[in-house]
Amino acid sequence: MARVLATHSQCRGKYAETPHAVEEHALKEGEGMNRRISKRLQGTAYHEAGHAVVAHYFEIPVITISIVPDGDLGGSVTYYPLPAGVDWLFAIQPISEEDDAEIPDGLIDCILRHDIEALVMAGMAGMLAEKRVYRRHLRQGAAHDYYNTYRDLRRLEGNERVIAAYWKYLEVRTDDLLNQPAVWASVEAVAEALLTKSSLTCDEMIEAIREGHRKAFGV
Repeated sequence: MARVLATHSQCRGKYAETPHAVEEHALKEGEGMNRRISKRLQGTAYHEAGHAVVAHYFEIPVITISIVPDGDLGGSVTYYPLPAGVDWLFAIQPISEEDDAEIPDGLIDCILRHDIEALVMAGMAGMLAEKRVYRRHLRQGAAHDYYNTYRDLRRLEGNERVIAAYWKYLEVRTDDLLNQPAVWASVEAVAEALLTKSSLTCDEMIEAIREGHRKAFGV
């Protein structure tokens, strides 16, 4: 209501000859805002769908996917639970303020590089999926994903030049994966399901992925 009153005040002189024009202007402004909100929500749906589908592709257990805002995040993907204070990616070490230490050499053999790359690619997939549709990505969601990606790659490599090259390599691999017809159809299907229900369980996500596969293969 306050926004409509402000619009009336700002437009009173301009639309003095047509009383209904003020109301029409306010309605158009509201419609434009709704379109922006809708586009942002769709972007969030593709963002989270990208995370979830690529995680599922690499057999990373997904619990729920949501586009319900939570704090400064527009959506989320929840993976298998671990005790409070333990990093879900590396259960071998607790989260701390200085959580950028590399994995000790003696432990690297305990965690396959392939698995870590898969987790990084699932993290990258949100930004890349959204950019495929809107040529942009969520600022807050991207900042969170960038931090996690850098942190995880830092655990594998200590040299910044190597990290930058590794990042680009995995980014290209992730984009190539999303470009596969069945994978992208799955992202679209999960995004559509999220826009309908806001939150999905693992079973609902899998059903949406199957629907995407059916569309991709024409069955």
